[in-house]
Amino acid sequence: MRFCHERRQWSIWKTVLGVLSVVVLLGVSVGGGAQPAAPAATATPAKMTAPAATAVAPKPAAPAATAAPAAPTAAPKPAALTPITLVSTGESITYVVNALLRAGLDKKHGLEIKLVVMNPADGQAALLAGKADVATIPPLTMAQARIDGHDVVVFGPGMYMHASIVVPMDSPAKGLEDLKGKKIGTLGSPTATYRTSQMIAKDMGMDWEKDFQLVIGGSLPVLHGFLNQKQVDAISTAGFYTIKSVVNKESKEILFLNDFWQKRYGTKAVATTIASTGTWFNKNREAAKQLSQAYIEAGAIASTADEVRAQAKFLALETEAELVETAKRFPSYFGVKWDQPQVDDLYRMSKVAAELGAITAPPKDGTYVIP
Repeated sequence: MRFCHERRQWSIWKTVLGVLSVVVLLGVSVGGGAQPAAPAATATPAKMTAPAATAVAPKPAAPAATAAPAAPTAAPKPAALTPITLVSTGESITYVVNALLRAGLDKKHGLEIKLVVMNPADGQAALLAGKADVATIPPLTMAQARIDGHDVVVFGPGMYMHASIVVPMDSPAKGLEDLKGKKIGTLGSPTATYRTSQMIAKDMGMDWEKDFQLVIGGSLPVLHGFLNQKQVDAISTAGFYTIKSVVNKESKEILFLNDFWQKRYGTKAVATTIASTGTWFNKNREAAKQLSQAYIEAGAIASTADEVRAQAKFLALETEAELVETAKRFPSYFGVKWDQPQVDDLYRMSKVAAELGAITAPPKDGTYVIP
């Protein structure tokens, strides 16, 4: 009995010991009751290593072709300039053309001007013969040419009448009527000076060609030579030659033609205009329009003292007094507009010219046009 009891106790302890062994083994396996493990290596500062490949930002892809800036395109070629052969028929109007070219107004308006200077008679002949595209011509000369059957039109401004009757300083003459029967030097009949003198003499009750002994000179300097040498009693002259002569007390003005015209008819007489053949005008209407505008702009420049000084050599101005007087007078010479009122006024002037015998008939329709 005792043996059996002891054997049973031993079996119980054996079982308990087995269970404890299993518990101990399980505890070791799960860490239960064990000392904390040493800190992980990350707890100790580690030497920095190169970042993993995945940490590097991907290299940007090449931009799409549409995102790339376009290659600069070639600048457009400037429009071709319209060539114009322009005949200028007087010193004062050539001064305006010089101002136009100096300021580049021809290029601004799409033109390439070839300037040719001629006397009025030769300039008119060149235009009518088709040897010039455009000419600066007195409007009455073109009105007469159209009356005579020539295909011409006036399409732009030039300058106002600025002619004077000039006598020596010691002359007793005070007006045109005092010169009846006397010698008067003048330019030829195609010129504005001649035609305006003719009209004003007629308006005063005199005949320019019958009541005076006309001495024709080929240019203004020639006329002033006539006067200085006492070969004539007076001259019908214009422009800066008059100014020089008066400033230097070589002569005196007894009649400024445009003053008389303005008092008599209420408007300023136009001495010079831009004309062409009708054929050229119809083929080049836009060029005609641009040339007309360029002349208007050039007239504003020509009126300034700066331009007078810039062209002093061309104007043959030698002293400060000549420069000052020219700059004072020139604004009244220029500034002709080209609009319907101006065209209407030219028709009125031409009708008066016909009544006074300066042209043979009233002007035909289409003589004066706006491009």
